[in-house]
Order: sequence, then C-alpha cells, then structure tokens
Amino acid sequence: MKIFTITPKSQQQQRTMSAIELLDEEQISLARECFSIYAPTGKLHKDQLLTVLLSLNANPTPQEVEELSQGAEELSLPQFLEVLAKCPGPFQAREDILDAFRAHDKANTGTISHADLKYILSNLGDGLTPQEISDMLAGEADPLDYEDFVDKVLA
Repeated sequence: MKIFTITPKSQQQQRTMSAIELLDEEQISLARECFSIYAPTGKLHKDQLLTVLLSLNANPTPQEVEELSQGAEELSLPQFLEVLAKCPGPFQAREDILDAFRAHDKANTGTISHADLKYILSNLGDGLTPQEISDMLAGEADPLDYEDFVDKVLA
C-alpha cells in the first residue's frame, strides 16, 4: 500500500499549492477507491473519516480529524482529499514515537533496555499484552537501538 508522505518542493510552493496538489496520481486513485467504499452516496460521514484516513496510512488523531474537517458532518471527495493531504503521515508518527523514546533516553545513547521498553509498551497508550511484547522483542539486542526498532515496527 502506498504510504502518504507529502514533501512539497519548497515552502513557497507549499503556500501557493492546493493541499490536493501535494498528492500524486497513485495516492489520489487509492484515496478515491477507499472513499467510494465508505461513501457510496458520494458523501463521507464524519464518523467514518478517521477509519478511512487510517486505512490509507495517514496518522491523524481524532482531534486533528475534527480540526481538518472543520466540523463538517459529511465530506465530498474533494473535501476528503484536502483533509487527507493535510494529515500527518507515517513520517510524523515516526518522529512522535522517537521523541517518546528520547524522553526515556537520559544518557542520550540511542538505545533502550528491554525492561524499559516492556514497561513503556505495557503501560502507555493502549498497552500491549506481555505476549505481544515478547513477540515484538524476539531476536532483538538488549539494549536495542530504538530508531532501528521503530523503523522495523512501522515498516
């Protein structure tokens, strides 16, 4: 599946472009297909917006979805594409995750122990089960390089 990472050529172009222009043809085609599945009437209800965006590998929070959709109850395809183009993609999620690891990396080594990682993964956010954590850490060095680890998990 195509990952939605948007990189305009320059800040000046970004200011003068419509957000939709930041999407390539393949991304628009995939977004149209997904939109048509969830919105056969041509209008996507706001309750489905987060689900559709996540299925396209965008990583918005519910609050970001509300802000980006400007409170609209339903979105047309062009409105949906505008929202999609403005959503944080996997790259931003990666940076957010790395920032969380860096906050626990007091020695600034770029590594984290399995014990610390197990604590974080089981107690923060939705929390993973011990089995899910064991599966995730199988074969990983201790301590592990958290940047490489995040790249593997997000791949």
